[in-house]
Amino acid sequence: PETHWLFLRNLSDSVQGLTVGQRFAVEVKPFEVLILPYRLKLACGYELVFSTSEILYQNQNTLVFKANRSTTVSLQIGSSATPAFDTNQQGSDIRLLESGQGVVTFECPELPANEFRQVHLGQLNVILLGQHLIDTFWVREDGSMVMGPEARFPDGSFGLTPDNRTCFSISPDGRDIRSHEPPKPARLMTPILSEWEVWNEAPELSQPDAFASAYQPVSPEGLDFDVNGIYEGAAWYRLTLRGEKPQELEIDARHFWAACLNGKLLGEGHQLVLVHGLAAPPPQKLLIPADSWQDGVDNELLIFVSGLGHPKGFHDDAQTPQGLLLLSIDGVDRSQEVRILPNYYSQRNATEHTTPTLQSFDASPITRLKTTFSLPAFENTVVPWGIRLQDLEFERINIYLNGVLIGRYWKECRCQELFYLPSGILKEKPGDLNTLELILVNFTPFIERQRLNLQPHHVSMVPYEVYTKCFIPQSESVKT
Repeated sequence: PETHWLFLRNLSDSVQGLTVGQRFAVEVKPFEVLILPYRLKLACGYELVFSTSEILYQNQNTLVFKANRSTTVSLQIGSSATPAFDTNQQGSDIRLLESGQGVVTFECPELPANEFRQVHLGQLNVILLGQHLIDTFWVREDGSMVMGPEARFPDGSFGLTPDNRTCFSISPDGRDIRSHEPPKPARLMTPILSEWEVWNEAPELSQPDAFASAYQPVSPEGLDFDVNGIYEGAAWYRLTLRGEKPQELEIDARHFWAACLNGKLLGEGHQLVLVHGLAAPPPQKLLIPADSWQDGVDNELLIFVSGLGHPKGFHDDAQTPQGLLLLSIDGVDRSQEVRILPNYYSQRNATEHTTPTLQSFDASPITRLKTTFSLPAFENTVVPWGIRLQDLEFERINIYLNGVLIGRYWKECRCQELFYLPSGILKEKPGDLNTLELILVNFTPFIERQRLNLQPHHVSMVPYEVYTKCFIPQSESVKT
């Protein structure tokens, strides 16, 4: 007697069928999930006995169904008097199967993606939608409905793509459906990214003494990022060695690391996949070559570690901690002698910046590229923008928009090339200046000048989509 929802899930690779109430046949496609109403009390006062398709929306006058499959709807009116059943011109392929004794049952075929059908049943208006209209169905604050546009904007307008040139508005009572054509889209002018400034972001390697005071002792609780107050990004670890040349380093770090002695690379590694429940790989051992050691003076060991940030999924405990976890030299733990310096950006003073040009750059394992751009004005057009990286041979790239990290390009992981520029971080007002920075990391080999001659196709702005604005007036409940 109470409302039921039938939850149907087909876990096989073939179509499965069942019969509901000895009357209604339902086919469930391979791996499909359906949630179908059974004896649902409607806001209009009728009872929906059953529908072979899902409900999308209802109010006191309107009932909206998905018609991305053949749809049978059965309604219990609640009285012996059955209201008139009527379809508009678009509903000519709807078949009335049963009408009498307070029950109305009708059938609608599977509709093309951009089509709809409308049925009048007394004061109730039933609307059936094809797949695209299902995906682009909106309900506004006044109770009116819109179908067809791909996006809705804060100014109350709706956005249509070039493939979708018409949308429809529906009055709150479901009777008045009107089509709306957007204005002609503006010509798209894409900003060109050029005139890159270049900085060496690893002068700590070539000028260790200049940065000695910036390093801080690590926490007594450990070496990793969290206990040292670093929750995103990267850090340098420094240890000064004296006396007899050691033979071997043992390092454990997450997620990427590189060790240098007196500015020369000893080795690098990464620990990118660690599934919960599996043992972590053993620490990596590095031999110290004779030509990297200097007798009678201080030898500076620098270890750069970059993390992937805190995970947002199910494996938090397996992915943390990150940073340097272990450092031993010839079997002796030297962790508490280490000092730490956070961030990708060099800790040099602003007054010590060298001229940020390609001509003044030599080589570095960590390099920062910086450029600026503004968005043009587009009348009646909204464009979500992205950055595309193409044919770049660097191991890792971090992308910053107006100082905010918006994406990582890591060749060891799945290689993402298109990165969304989030609205709110992106300054979208025409003429406002945006800053784009790329942090390039490549230890084997170090990044040299000739690799930084970026052409427009290497880093380019691309539209994710182009929306033409359509201002749809607030609908009135028009009886037709």
